[in-house]
Amino acid sequence: MKIQREDLREMSYQEFGELLNTLTKKIEEYVLKNNLKIDLVVPILRSGGFTGLHLASKLKIINILPAQYKYIYSQEIKIEKKFDFPKLNFTLPPNRNILIVDSNTVHKKIAAKVITDVYDLYPMAKLYFASALIDQSIKSLDFIEQIFYGELSNEGRFISNVEAEKMGITNEIRIFPWENIDEEWESLNT
Repeated sequence: MKIQREDLREMSYQEFGELLNTLTKKIEEYVLKNNLKIDLVVPILRSGGFTGLHLASKLKIINILPAQYKYIYSQEIKIEKKFDFPKLNFTLPPNRNILIVDSNTVHKKIAAKVITDVYDLYPMAKLYFASALIDQSIKSLDFIEQIFYGELSNEGRFISNVEAEKMGITNEIRIFPWENIDEEWESLNT
């Protein structure tokens, strides 16, 4: 199924805030129920910074390790790591819990790369993943204990529009308030 220009819809900051509140509540409930403490937040920059920093603030986590990866479109799609993880000037506990965060996860390739790199850096850690929006097709990720999301999407078009609607999932491609709808449309057609 091809994405049409009319499928794109700009999201307001208020709507984004509601997604973040839903996501935050799910994580808070899980943390409380499982009596655990998140020790480190890894926001996937650029847009994951918004969601990651929000969660770090709401969950009272001061340890943040940024990651940035980018799709490179050529003969084949590649993922480029923009910088190495910065050296931490704080110590994490031995039994660490790390929350990796993005704002929109559709094909999971960048998320999977970040998760693998964090796992390689901290193989004894328990890893969790959170995204404001996540495609309904993503049921699990390697090395991840639990996936949290604000809302499911059908952005990847892995199910029909009718199936998505039956599941209560929107077929819209939501454009975050800080993004430009024309640029996003162009990037979808690259």
